[in-house]
Amino acid sequence: MTEPLPANTDAPLQGAQGVPAPAKVKKRSKKFLIISLSAVVVVILVVAGFLVIPERLQSNAYDRAVAQFEAGDYPQAQESFEALGDYRDSAVWAQTSSDYVLYENAQSLYENGDYAAAKAMFESIIVTFIPNIPEWIHKCDYGIADDLYRSGDLDAAYDAFTTLGDFLDSPDRANQCKYDIADAYFSAGEFEDAYYAFKELSNFMDSAARATACRQPLPPTGVLYQAEGSYYALCAIEIIYNYSANPSLYKVYNGDTLVATLFLNPRSTARVHVQPGTYVVEECTGIDWFGPELEFGEVVSRSTTLTVNASGATSFNLGDGDLMTITLGSNANTDTAAH
Repeated sequence: MTEPLPANTDAPLQGAQGVPAPAKVKKRSKKFLIISLSAVVVVILVVAGFLVIPERLQSNAYDRAVAQFEAGDYPQAQESFEALGDYRDSAVWAQTSSDYVLYENAQSLYENGDYAAAKAMFESIIVTFIPNIPEWIHKCDYGIADDLYRSGDLDAAYDAFTTLGDFLDSPDRANQCKYDIADAYFSAGEFEDAYYAFKELSNFMDSAARATACRQPLPPTGVLYQAEGSYYALCAIEIIYNYSANPSLYKVYNGDTLVATLFLNPRSTARVHVQPGTYVVEECTGIDWFGPELEFGEVVSRSTTLTVNASGATSFNLGDGDLMTITLGSNANTDTAAH
Protein backbone atom coordinates (compact mmCIF):
# COMPACT_ATOMS: atom_id res chain seq x y z
CA MET A 1 0.00 0.00 0.00
CA THR A 2 1.35 3.43 -1.00
CA GLU A 3 2.28 5.93 1.74
CA PRO A 4 1.03 9.52 1.35
CA LEU A 5 3.58 12.34 0.78
CA PRO A 6 4.72 14.22 3.88
CA ALA A 7 3.03 17.45 4.58
CA ASN A 8 6.30 19.48 4.52
CA THR A 9 7.12 19.72 0.85
CA ASP A 10 10.11 21.95 1.51
CA ALA A 11 12.17 19.04 2.78
CA PRO A 12 14.83 17.89 0.37
CA LEU A 13 14.04 14.95 -1.73
CA GLN A 14 15.92 11.82 -0.96
CA GLY A 15 16.93 9.11 -3.23
CA ALA A 16 15.94 5.63 -3.11
CA GLN A 17 18.39 4.89 -0.34
CA GLY A 18 17.92 8.10 1.63
CA VAL A 19 20.78 10.14 0.03
CA PRO A 20 19.97 13.80 -0.59
CA ALA A 21 19.64 14.73 -4.24
CA PRO A 22 22.37 17.03 -5.59
CA ALA A 23 21.72 20.73 -5.62
CA LYS A 24 21.75 22.58 -8.91
CA VAL A 25 25.28 24.04 -9.89
CA LYS A 26 25.39 27.72 -10.83
CA LYS A 27 27.15 28.27 -14.16
CA ARG A 28 30.40 30.57 -14.12
CA SER A 29 30.23 33.68 -16.28
CA LYS A 30 32.24 33.62 -19.55
CA LYS A 31 32.78 37.35 -19.23
CA PHE A 32 34.73 36.83 -15.98
CA LEU A 33 37.06 34.30 -17.63
CA ILE A 34 37.86 36.64 -20.49
CA ILE A 35 38.73 39.48 -18.06
CA SER A 36 41.00 37.18 -16.03
CA LEU A 37 42.88 35.98 -19.10
CA SER A 38 43.31 39.55 -20.28
CA ALA A 39 44.85 40.51 -16.94
CA VAL A 40 47.37 37.68 -17.18
CA VAL A 41 48.37 38.76 -20.67
CA VAL A 42 48.85 42.33 -19.48
CA VAL A 43 51.07 41.15 -16.63
CA ILE A 44 53.15 39.07 -19.04
CA LEU A 45 53.50 41.97 -21.43
CA VAL A 46 54.50 44.30 -18.61
CA VAL A 47 57.16 41.86 -17.40
CA ALA A 48 58.41 41.37 -20.93
CA GLY A 49 58.56 45.12 -21.36
CA PHE A 50 60.77 45.49 -18.32
CA LEU A 51 63.13 42.97 -19.95
CA VAL A 52 63.03 44.33 -23.50
CA ILE A 53 63.26 48.04 -22.76
CA PRO A 54 66.66 47.90 -20.88
CA GLU A 55 68.13 45.73 -23.62
CA ARG A 56 66.96 48.22 -26.21
CA LEU A 57 68.37 51.13 -24.16
CA GLN A 58 71.75 49.38 -23.77
CA SER A 59 71.84 48.54 -27.45
CA ASN A 60 71.14 52.14 -28.38
CA ALA A 61 73.76 53.38 -25.93
CA TYR A 62 76.27 50.91 -27.36
CA ASP A 63 75.56 52.13 -30.90
CA ARG A 64 76.00 55.73 -29.80
CA ALA A 65 79.33 54.88 -28.14
CA VAL A 66 80.53 53.17 -31.33
CA ALA A 67 79.50 56.24 -33.33
CA GLN A 68 81.42 58.47 -30.91
CA PHE A 69 84.51 56.31 -31.33
CA GLU A 70 84.23 56.31 -35.13
CA ALA A 71 83.86 60.10 -35.07
CA GLY A 72 87.14 60.35 -33.14
CA ASP A 73 85.57 61.54 -29.89
CA TYR A 74 87.63 59.06 -27.87
CA PRO A 75 87.18 60.63 -24.41
CA GLN A 76 83.38 60.57 -24.74
CA ALA A 77 83.46 57.08 -26.27
CA GLN A 78 85.54 55.86 -23.34
CA GLU A 79 83.06 57.32 -20.86
CA SER A 80 80.11 55.80 -22.73
CA PHE A 81 81.61 52.32 -22.97
CA GLU A 82 82.68 52.36 -19.33
CA ALA A 83 79.08 53.22 -18.37
CA LEU A 84 77.90 50.12 -20.24
CA GLY A 85 79.95 47.90 -17.92
CA ASP A 86 80.15 44.31 -19.17
CA TYR A 87 77.53 44.74 -21.86
CA ARG A 88 78.73 42.84 -24.93
CA ASP A 89 82.37 43.86 -25.65
CA SER A 90 82.10 47.32 -24.04
CA ALA A 91 85.13 46.66 -21.81
CA VAL A 92 87.34 46.08 -24.86
CA TRP A 93 86.00 49.21 -26.53
CA ALA A 94 86.55 51.22 -23.35
CA GLN A 95 90.21 50.14 -23.22
CA THR A 96 90.67 50.90 -26.91
CA SER A 97 89.12 54.34 -26.48
CA SER A 98 91.40 54.97 -23.48
CA ASP A 99 94.46 54.06 -25.51
CA TYR A 100 93.44 56.39 -28.32
CA VAL A 101 93.08 59.17 -25.75
CA LEU A 102 96.66 58.41 -24.60
CA TYR A 103 97.79 58.31 -28.22
CA GLU A 104 96.43 61.78 -28.96
CA ASN A 105 97.77 63.21 -25.69
CA ALA A 106 101.21 61.72 -26.39
CA GLN A 107 101.22 63.34 -29.83
CA SER A 108 100.40 66.69 -28.22
CA LEU A 109 103.26 66.28 -25.74
CA TYR A 110 105.60 65.47 -28.62
CA GLU A 111 104.51 68.54 -30.57
CA ASN A 112 105.17 70.66 -27.48
CA GLY A 113 108.71 69.26 -27.20
CA ASP A 114 108.14 67.21 -24.04
CA TYR A 115 109.73 64.12 -25.59
CA ALA A 116 110.37 62.17 -22.40
CA ALA A 117 106.76 62.46 -21.22
CA ALA A 118 105.49 61.67 -24.73
CA LYS A 119 107.66 58.56 -24.89
CA ALA A 120 106.41 57.34 -21.52
CA MET A 121 102.80 57.82 -22.64
CA PHE A 122 103.34 56.05 -25.97
CA GLU A 123 104.92 53.14 -24.09
CA SER A 124 101.91 52.91 -21.78
CA ILE A 125 99.50 52.22 -24.65
CA ILE A 126 98.13 48.68 -24.44
CA VAL A 127 96.37 48.25 -27.78
CA THR A 128 99.02 47.03 -30.20
CA PHE A 129 97.14 47.72 -33.43
CA ILE A 130 97.31 51.52 -33.06
CA PRO A 131 99.60 52.48 -35.95
CA ASN A 132 103.23 53.59 -35.73
CA ILE A 133 103.75 53.34 -31.97
CA PRO A 134 107.38 52.09 -32.35
CA GLU A 135 108.14 54.89 -34.81
CA TRP A 136 106.70 57.49 -32.46
CA ILE A 137 108.89 56.14 -29.65
CA HIS A 138 111.94 56.44 -31.93
CA LYS A 139 110.94 60.02 -32.75
CA CYS A 140 110.75 60.79 -29.05
CA ASP A 141 114.21 59.26 -28.50
CA TYR A 142 115.53 61.36 -31.38
CA GLY A 143 114.06 64.49 -29.82
CA ILE A 144 115.62 63.61 -26.47
CA ALA A 145 119.02 63.11 -28.16
CA ASP A 146 118.67 66.44 -29.96
CA ASP A 147 117.87 68.21 -26.69
CA LEU A 148 120.98 66.67 -25.12
CA TYR A 149 123.08 67.92 -28.05
CA ARG A 150 121.66 71.44 -27.84
CA SER A 151 122.31 71.53 -24.09
CA GLY A 152 125.97 70.69 -24.68
CA ASP A 153 125.87 67.22 -23.12
CA LEU A 154 127.74 65.76 -26.08
CA ASP A 155 128.69 62.43 -24.53
CA ALA A 156 125.08 61.64 -23.60
CA ALA A 157 123.86 62.88 -27.00
CA TYR A 158 126.40 60.68 -28.76
CA ASP A 159 125.20 57.63 -26.81
CA ALA A 160 121.56 58.49 -27.53
CA PHE A 161 122.06 58.94 -31.27
CA THR A 162 124.18 55.79 -31.43
CA THR A 163 121.42 53.79 -29.71
CA LEU A 164 118.97 54.94 -32.41
CA GLY A 165 120.99 53.10 -35.07
CA ASP A 166 119.97 54.07 -38.60
CA PHE A 167 116.82 55.99 -37.59
CA LEU A 168 116.63 59.16 -39.71
CA ASP A 169 120.10 60.82 -39.73
CA SER A 170 121.16 59.43 -36.35
CA PRO A 171 124.54 58.08 -37.62
CA ASP A 172 125.54 61.54 -38.87
CA ARG A 173 124.28 63.18 -35.69
CA ALA A 174 126.35 60.75 -33.61
CA ASN A 175 129.43 61.58 -35.69
CA GLN A 176 128.76 65.29 -35.23
CA CYS A 177 128.72 64.78 -31.47
CA LYS A 178 132.03 62.94 -31.66
CA TYR A 179 133.49 65.67 -33.87
CA ASP A 180 132.44 68.38 -31.42
CA ILE A 181 133.92 66.39 -28.54
CA ALA A 182 137.22 66.08 -30.45
CA ASP A 183 137.17 69.79 -31.23
CA ALA A 184 136.66 70.59 -27.54
CA TYR A 185 139.65 68.40 -26.65
CA PHE A 186 141.74 70.24 -29.24
CA SER A 187 140.69 73.67 -27.96
CA ALA A 188 141.64 72.64 -24.42
CA GLY A 189 145.08 71.49 -25.57
CA GLU A 190 144.27 67.83 -24.91
CA PHE A 191 145.80 66.83 -28.21
CA GLU A 192 146.09 63.10 -27.61
CA ASP A 193 142.38 62.73 -26.82
CA ALA A 194 141.56 64.98 -29.77
CA TYR A 195 143.83 62.96 -32.03
CA TYR A 196 142.19 59.62 -31.32
CA ALA A 197 138.69 61.10 -31.40
CA PHE A 198 139.28 62.65 -34.83
CA LYS A 199 141.07 59.51 -36.02
CA GLU A 200 138.08 57.37 -35.04
CA LEU A 201 135.83 59.56 -37.20
CA SER A 202 137.88 58.63 -40.26
CA ASN A 203 136.56 60.62 -43.25
CA PHE A 204 133.72 62.45 -41.50
CA MET A 205 134.04 66.09 -42.52
CA ASP A 206 137.71 67.15 -42.13
CA SER A 207 138.48 64.69 -39.32
CA ALA A 208 141.55 63.24 -41.02
CA ALA A 209 143.17 66.67 -41.35
CA ARG A 210 142.16 67.58 -37.80
CA ALA A 211 143.78 64.39 -36.49
CA THR A 212 147.03 65.29 -38.25
CA ALA A 213 146.91 68.77 -36.72
CA CYS A 214 146.78 67.26 -33.22
CA ARG A 215 150.30 65.92 -33.59
CA GLN A 216 152.73 68.63 -32.52
CA PRO A 217 156.05 69.33 -34.25
CA LEU A 218 158.95 67.42 -32.76
CA PRO A 219 161.12 69.62 -30.53
CA PRO A 220 164.82 70.01 -31.30
CA THR A 221 167.33 67.76 -29.57
CA GLY A 222 168.26 69.11 -26.13
CA VAL A 223 167.03 69.76 -22.61
CA LEU A 224 163.25 70.30 -22.39
CA TYR A 225 163.05 70.73 -18.63
CA GLN A 226 165.44 71.14 -15.70
CA ALA A 227 164.46 71.49 -12.06
CA GLU A 228 165.34 74.78 -10.43
CA GLY A 229 168.62 74.62 -8.51
CA SER A 230 169.71 71.34 -10.10
CA TYR A 231 172.29 72.85 -12.47
CA TYR A 232 175.97 72.28 -11.67
CA ALA A 233 178.53 73.02 -14.35
CA LEU A 234 181.12 70.44 -13.27
CA CYS A 235 178.87 67.34 -13.49
CA ALA A 236 176.90 66.16 -16.51
CA ILE A 237 174.88 63.30 -17.97
CA GLU A 238 175.24 62.79 -21.71
CA ILE A 239 173.06 60.63 -23.92
CA ILE A 240 174.17 59.52 -27.37
CA TYR A 241 171.20 58.32 -29.47
CA ASN A 242 172.35 56.32 -32.49
CA TYR A 243 168.95 55.06 -33.72
CA SER A 244 167.66 56.27 -37.08
CA ALA A 245 163.93 55.70 -36.60
CA ASN A 246 161.74 57.40 -33.98
CA PRO A 247 162.83 60.00 -31.40
CA SER A 248 162.90 59.35 -27.66
CA LEU A 249 162.46 61.29 -24.45
CA TYR A 250 164.73 60.72 -21.43
CA LYS A 251 163.82 61.61 -17.85
CA VAL A 252 166.56 61.93 -15.21
CA TYR A 253 165.51 61.18 -11.60
CA ASN A 254 167.29 61.70 -8.31
CA GLY A 255 165.26 59.43 -6.07
CA ASP A 256 161.62 60.36 -6.74
CA THR A 257 162.49 63.85 -7.96
CA LEU A 258 162.42 64.59 -11.67
CA VAL A 259 165.61 66.54 -12.30
CA ALA A 260 165.58 66.94 -16.08
CA THR A 261 164.09 65.75 -19.38
CA LEU A 262 166.01 65.50 -22.64
CA PHE A 263 164.55 65.07 -26.13
CA LEU A 264 166.66 63.29 -28.72
CA ASN A 265 165.87 63.02 -32.37
CA PRO A 266 167.39 60.13 -34.36
CA ARG A 267 171.19 60.12 -34.45
CA SER A 268 171.74 62.98 -32.01
CA THR A 269 173.41 63.71 -28.65
CA ALA A 270 172.24 65.77 -25.65
CA ARG A 271 173.87 66.69 -22.33
CA VAL A 272 172.46 68.05 -19.06
CA HIS A 273 174.52 69.44 -16.15
CA VAL A 274 173.37 68.30 -12.71
CA GLN A 275 174.47 68.25 -9.08
CA PRO A 276 176.54 65.30 -7.81
CA GLY A 277 174.29 62.44 -6.62
CA THR A 278 172.66 59.14 -7.47
CA TYR A 279 170.53 59.02 -10.63
CA VAL A 280 168.39 56.80 -12.82
CA VAL A 281 167.33 57.52 -16.40
CA GLU A 282 163.95 56.54 -17.84
CA GLU A 283 163.43 56.27 -21.59
CA CYS A 284 159.99 57.18 -23.06
CA THR A 285 159.22 56.25 -26.65
CA GLY A 286 156.21 56.59 -28.93
CA ILE A 287 155.09 57.50 -32.42
CA ASP A 288 153.18 60.78 -32.20
CA TRP A 289 154.34 63.79 -30.19
CA PHE A 290 151.61 65.81 -28.45
CA GLY A 291 153.72 68.47 -26.74
CA PRO A 292 155.94 68.70 -23.66
CA GLU A 293 153.06 68.04 -21.24
CA LEU A 294 151.43 65.11 -23.02
CA GLU A 295 154.69 63.95 -24.61
CA PHE A 296 154.00 60.76 -26.60
CA GLY A 297 150.64 60.36 -24.90
CA GLU A 298 149.46 57.43 -22.84
CA VAL A 299 147.93 55.12 -25.44
CA VAL A 300 150.97 53.77 -27.27
CA SER A 301 153.91 55.22 -25.35
CA ARG A 302 156.34 52.97 -23.51
CA SER A 303 158.60 53.74 -20.55
CA THR A 304 161.74 51.80 -19.62
CA THR A 305 164.38 52.40 -16.95
CA LEU A 306 167.78 52.18 -18.58
CA THR A 307 170.49 49.82 -17.38
CA VAL A 308 173.85 51.50 -17.07
CA ASN A 309 176.32 48.60 -16.97
CA ALA A 310 176.72 45.00 -17.99
CA SER A 311 175.45 43.71 -14.66
CA GLY A 312 172.06 45.33 -15.27
CA ALA A 313 172.27 48.13 -12.71
CA THR A 314 169.79 50.97 -13.24
CA SER A 315 171.25 53.61 -10.91
CA PHE A 316 174.64 55.30 -10.93
CA ASN A 317 176.56 57.72 -8.75
CA LEU A 318 177.77 60.97 -10.22
CA GLY A 319 180.68 62.56 -8.36
CA ASP A 320 182.02 66.07 -8.51
CA GLY A 321 183.54 66.60 -11.94
CA ASP A 322 182.10 63.36 -13.44
CA LEU A 323 180.49 62.93 -16.86
CA MET A 324 178.12 59.99 -17.27
CA THR A 325 177.73 59.00 -20.92
CA ILE A 326 174.93 56.66 -21.98
CA THR A 327 175.18 55.41 -25.54
CA LEU A 328 172.14 53.85 -27.20
CA GLY A 329 172.22 51.91 -30.42
CA SER A 330 175.78 50.56 -30.13
CA ASN A 331 177.67 47.89 -28.16
CA ALA A 332 179.08 50.46 -25.77
CA ASN A 333 176.03 50.88 -23.54
CA THR A 334 177.46 53.25 -20.94
CA ASP A 335 180.61 55.11 -20.14
CA THR A 336 181.69 57.19 -17.16
CA ALA A 337 184.58 59.60 -17.41
CA ALA A 338 185.97 62.61 -15.64
CA HIS A 339 184.52 65.87 -16.82
